[in-house]
Formats: sequence, structure tokens, C-alpha cells
Amino acid sequence: MLVFFIGAMHVLGFSQDEKSDKPSDRGSLSGALDLYGNFFIRDSVIGASGTPQYERQKYGADGWLTLNYNYKGFDVGLRFDLFNNSYLLNPSGSYTAQGIGRWYVRKQVDKLNIYVGYIYDQIGSGSIFRAYEERFLAIDNALVGIRVSYDITKNLKIKAFTGKQKQQFDTYNSILKGAAVDWYYKPKEESKWSTAPGAGIVIKTLSDQQGDFIKTTLQTYHPNDSIGANYNTWAYSFYNTLSIQNFSWYAEAAFKRGEVFIDPNAVKTLANGELSKGRYVNRPGTHFYSAMSYAGEKLGASLELKRTEDFTFRADPTATFNRGIINFLPPMSKVNTYRMTTRYVPATQELGEKALQADIRYKVNKKLDVGVNFSDISRLDDLKLYQEINVDFTYKNRPKWQLTAGLQRQIYNQDIYL
Repeated sequence: MLVFFIGAMHVLGFSQDEKSDKPSDRGSLSGALDLYGNFFIRDSVIGASGTPQYERQKYGADGWLTLNYNYKGFDVGLRFDLFNNSYLLNPSGSYTAQGIGRWYVRKQVDKLNIYVGYIYDQIGSGSIFRAYEERFLAIDNALVGIRVSYDITKNLKIKAFTGKQKQQFDTYNSILKGAAVDWYYKPKEESKWSTAPGAGIVIKTLSDQQGDFIKTTLQTYHPNDSIGANYNTWAYSFYNTLSIQNFSWYAEAAFKRGEVFIDPNAVKTLANGELSKGRYVNRPGTHFYSAMSYAGEKLGASLELKRTEDFTFRADPTATFNRGIINFLPPMSKVNTYRMTTRYVPATQELGEKALQADIRYKVNKKLDVGVNFSDISRLDDLKLYQEINVDFTYKNRPKWQLTAGLQRQIYNQDIYL
């Protein structure tokens, strides 16, 4: 497969009134064009086949044109999305569609901020809600609705939102609504410490169509395996960032009431008495995450800890892979750069994992620095899923040349991840 990418950005500023130089009388327009194209060439030696692109389409393209306009406190945006024979949504399939992928209108009125349209936002680190975009992975979890936020004081803010999650050029049927409060406290301007606590809640309400489908499916289970169903699911979190000079500590605890979701390992007895694997269950969930970091003159270090149990939270209970995910659970492995080191990446196990990651970087002198990263991920029953040790050295001989060398060792559970 041959790939080409074109990126362009053009920022314009123009006056609505040529005779006035007041900022309030001027508007600004900015935009970006991203194009991503692929030529698919089948390698007959390895027998690559089975996808429409390689078999007959031979070409695919993805493009996004974004325009943003600001005038007198109004922010307006529009994005056109194009997918032609795209493999982003499904690597073994082909997706073609085009249309308005996003629009929004935002206005600040004194301490009140009003935001309508396609919204990107999150609560805390995103454990219960994160609406975000990762376009080259075909992830666009924008909230299509309305959000209002209010600055009670300079350091105390509340927000509330409601809407549906985006699904390509449509939306999932369930309704999302949520609220959060965030506070920042520093005793004095010259104080060496500060804290930023917060709390949030998100409620998902299934549509009648979604609820009826689950109820109908559960009726196929044997009465002894009845799990019950509910239309509303509550998820809430508490979080805080404590900063003391060069040290920072973030901690978050999230909880979710019982809801119906698919467990690929669950075994249920059907009404006819047969056993079937990969069925619906109804369980509550928890997620705990903590990150500590230190940044000194020569030494930088961070430590992350995570424990997740049954914390799948989707706009559609039948969605799989990375579709319909309302929240975001951070991965616990190094983001590698080179092709070979990125071959095995551990996907977050939302149904159960405990993990830690440590990263240390030390600047030996002006030319040499050393980094060490360690990741360890296990299932809740202590089954080893992933472990990585990564050591790298960077030597800079400015301005002539730079040398980067490293050593990586991985343990990767293919039965779980693949």
C-alpha cells in the first residue's frame, strides 16, 4: 500500500469595517485542509487479498476541511468530512460517505459560556466521559448537543451538558447528560503548593429500541441465568491534582452502577438448556487511576497506577471494538516511535486489568541523556498480559549530528490481545 498525505493551513484576518480598528469590529477566519490518500497494490507473494481495496478499488482517500470564524465573541465552526473507499473504519472493509462532520456555535456571555453543536470535552481524565477525535483511527466521539458552563468565581467552575454521541454522520440512540464541578485552590500567590479537586457525573439513558432489543435477547436465557435490565446507567468520578513545587500527583476514582454489557468470556445457559459463551452480563464497575510526576533540572520521573474492573461504558451496549465508547481509560504502555517498536501495542482491557508504568529520564550532560521506561499489565486474576522494558540513549553533537539508540524487551499475551 502506498500512502500520501497533504496538510495545509491558512489563517486569515479581515475587518468587517475597514474604517474601524477596534478588535470588537474585526472578525477572523481560520481553516485547515487535511488529505490522506492510499494506493492499494496487492502483494501476490504473501497472498494479500480479501479486502475490496486490494481486489478491485485500488485507491482510497480521506479528507477533512475545517473552517472557524470568530466575531464579537461568537465562535462558529464547520467541518466537511470525506471518506472514499476508506479502510479507517474497518481495515478489512471499505467505507464511502461524505457530509458535514461537525458544526458548532459558541458564545461567552459574562461568566456564562454557551456551546451548541458537536462538542469535544471531558470530565477529569475522561474515565466517565471524554468526547474526542482521533481521525486517523476513525474515532470521532463528539457529543451532539448543548453544553453550558458558568464561572462561579475565578477558580470555581461548573458545567452541564446533554446530547447524543456521534456515529459517523449520524448519532447513537441513547441520551447522555452530565455535569461537573472543578475548583482550583492556592493559599497565596507565592505559595509552593496548590490543589485542583473536582467531581462529575454522567447518566446514559437507553432508547426504547435499544432497551427492547436487550430485553428480547435476555428472554432467550434460562430463568436461572436471568440478569435483569435497566434503561439508566449512572457513572460518577472524583479527582484531584496536588502540586508541590516540582512534584505533581493526580488521583481519580470512578464508579458505575450495574448495567448490561457483553462479556466475551461469560457463559450463559440458554432457554433450550445449551451453554453459550460471550453473552450479556449485568455488573457494576470501578476504575482507579493515579499518576505522580517529578520534573527537576536534570531528572524527570513519572509513575502511573491503574486498576479497572467491568468499566465498559458505551452509547450502544451492542457496540464492539472502539465504537460507541463514552469514556477514555488511559493505556499503560510507552508510546513508541519506530515501526518495529510499535508492532505490539496492548489494548486497554476495560473488563479487568491492573497496571503500572514508570518512566525516568536523566540528562547526564549537555550532549547525553538516558531514558528508562517500564510497563507491567496483568489481569485481575494475575494472568500476565504485557510487560515492557525500554532503555534509550540520545547523544547530540550539535549542529552536525544526533544519535539515538535503544533496547526494548516485551512480553505480549497474544491469546488476549489478538
